Amino acid sequence: IQLEFSNIKDNYQQIAEFKYEEACEWNKERARAEYELDLHIARVRCGELYWLRTTFEGIDLVDLSLAIAQELYPERKWEILENDEDAIVTDRKRQIVFDIKNFDKLSARGSLFYLGDRYLPLTEAVVHEVEEFRKERIRFFENTLNIIKNCLANSGEIDPGQSH
Repeated sequence: IQLEFSNIKDNYQQIAEFKYEEACEWNKERARAEYELDLHIARVRCGELYWLRTTFEGIDLVDLSLAIAQELYPERKWEILENDEDAIVTDRKRQIVFDIKNFDKLSARGSLFYLGDRYLPLTEAVVHEVEEFRKERIRFFENTLNIIKNCLANSGEIDPGQSH
């Protein structure tokens, strides 16, 4: 199994669409209501992940990921992989990956490769994905530095339009 948080919304939508098609044969109105509820649940679940990512610091997020992994799959052996910037939780066979911090930016295999793990064979697509992720991070940090420089140049006042 490859568990990727980025697929939560897609998975819920597929399930909702399947249930809707099946239920339409009996009661179209009820089926539509259940479909809307399933999509709402998907939005809430993704929102919870964004909240976790922005609320917890890196090490706390990894500890939380490890606790979730151990609760969901207590029979598996878990490892924390980390580099200077990020950390993820994975089982020893690399079949399940918990990456709450970058779940919407990297695939499970991309997260493993980004952290320097070479257990799984690489594909050109994964290498490209991680290269693009690194470029985006550099752009983000450059933009943040420019905002700080502008702030310092303007006597410490931050322009609200630049605080994104």
